[in-house]
This record gives sequence, C-alpha cells and structure tokens, in this order.
Amino acid sequence: MAQALLVRDDGPAGGDRSGGGYGRDAGDRSGGGHEVRGHDGRGRAGGDGRDPALSAALAQSLLEHVAAGHADTIVRVAIAAPALALSKLDLASGRGEAAAASARAHGFPTVVRLVGGRAAALSAGVVEVGVFTREREPRRGVRERFELHAAAIVRALAALGIEARTGEVAGEWCPGAFSVGVGGRVKLAGIGQRIVAGGVCVGAVVVGDDAPRLRAVLTAAYRALGLPLDPNTVGSVAAELGRARRAGERPPAGAVPAAGAGSATGGGAAAVDAPSATTRALAEALAATYSELFALAPAPLPAAVVKRARELRERHLPPWERQGAGAAYRLGAGTGTT
Repeated sequence: MAQALLVRDDGPAGGDRSGGGYGRDAGDRSGGGHEVRGHDGRGRAGGDGRDPALSAALAQSLLEHVAAGHADTIVRVAIAAPALALSKLDLASGRGEAAAASARAHGFPTVVRLVGGRAAALSAGVVEVGVFTREREPRRGVRERFELHAAAIVRALAALGIEARTGEVAGEWCPGAFSVGVGGRVKLAGIGQRIVAGGVCVGAVVVGDDAPRLRAVLTAAYRALGLPLDPNTVGSVAAELGRARRAGERPPAGAVPAAGAGSATGGGAAAVDAPSATTRALAEALAATYSELFALAPAPLPAAVVKRARELRERHLPPWERQGAGAAYRLGAGTGTT
C-alpha cells in the first residue's frame, strides 16, 4: 500500500533534558518518546542532552526503509541536536579530526552526515528536514529534486515573513547553487542528496535561531578544514526577523513575531539549548509546507526503523571515535551540497 508519512521530532521543550523523542513504536503505549541519548562516551550528546549520531543514523535507517519498499515517501522534520556534521569529503581531506577538535572546544560533538557537501553546524536552533522517497531510477531527476525542495523551503520561510530566494551566497558554508538565503547576504538553508538503489534522501538544514554560536563553530571548523568561509553569511530566521523589525518593516499577516531578549538574534546572545519560539514556528511551517506538497499523514517512526538506527549509529561517528578506530570509512557518497 502506498504511504506518504510525516514524522516529527520537536526536540526538548524549555528546560527538558529527558532526551527528547523520535516518535513512538507502533505498539508502544508508554506515552514517551524514543531515547536518543548516546550509549557510551563516544559521540557524546550535545548541549540539549540528545544524541546527534543516532539522529544521523535515523536518516540512514529511513532511507533504507523506503528503498526496501515499506513506504513511498517519509518526511522527517526534526529539531537538531547540537553537533558539527562532517561529510565524506571533509573526512577524506585529512583535516576532519582537526575540525572535530575545533568544534569540541565549543562544546559540539562531531557526527558523519548522510548527504553530500561540506560541514554543517547543528543545534536546537536548527530544523533538519529529511525527505525519503522510493525511486525506481534514483539517479534521474537530481536537479529537479533540488529545485523542488529549495522552492518548498522558500515557501515555508515566506509563511514566517522571510523573503528568501534560491542561489549561492558568496562565502557561505557548504556552498551550492540551491542554497536558500536572503538578499545575497546570508544563508538560511542548504540542501543535499543521498542516492541508493531504490531510494533517495533529500536532506535540508534550515537555521531558525542560534546564529552566533553556529557562526563560531563553523568559523573554527572551516579554518581547520582549510575551506573559505565568510562568517557574516551565517544567518537565521530570528536574525532576519529582528533586522526587519529594526528597519521598521511591516511583516506580512501570519508572520512569526521577531524574537525578543534572550534569543540568538545578535552578537553576544545566550546559547540556545532548547528550541526557541522562532525555531518551533519554523518547524511548523516546514511541516505544513511538506504536508501539502506530498499529502502526508502524521505517523510515528516504525519500531523497525528505530531498531535499525541503533545498529547504524556507529557508522555516523567519525572514524577515530568508532570501535576499532581507524577502520575505513564506508558510508558512501552523497550528492550535492548543503
């Protein structure tokens, strides 16, 4: 039976340190979410207590799930767990361990991302979107998928009062033609793809808040990787709403209010350890946009997906943190940039 499912993970609420949830097993009646804390000291949890390596493994597990024919489309909208997410290219450069050390100095663990591109920084100010589709010919339509998902993110941002557009911002993190930014000044979102036999993952990172902390992590990591980066291109929805408010611009009807004191909208703002109202509004807008695009039905993560993710978690740790460190990296290549 054809299925198009929406899976949500809204992260910890307020001061919650319970670990957050990724939906319930179909047979679970406990009322709680799946635990996403790390099982050991490797790939230790970020500032909100959740396990970013398991989050990355869930993406791979969902891709396997659709590629095997268990669903036609699954869209996962998740508040991110704090981490520096390195790609295969970053690891192959020989500078990944130095980048990880730079992120660790900022309190961010390192994980291996599923899609292609270059390093991205994640936190509770970031919304991750993973769109997993069953495809008989997955290598066809790569550009069309980029265009479709960039346009979807632009629409979601418009619902929040942000006039965004598709295109590379000079000096941005993980540069690509299908980045989503504002005014050619700042990047708010990037998109990458992972292709396997029978399926595709289109993954997006969309920054709702916490730009100062993400900027600091990315600046240090890109320096360690030997990659160019203009720190001023690291933007957020909250920062753009604050900028519009200061300029006296009137937001469109239905726009999310600009973040107030304590939000990471400017220099020196407090770190975001739980998603702000702006980030939650961004997650809602993305979920609504994708629900309309794919006619999605809300659903929990299948128990088999969660079980498989726990088995895959080790692969999403950097090689030097895995059991038998030094083993060859075998995750496989991604496509495109984020």
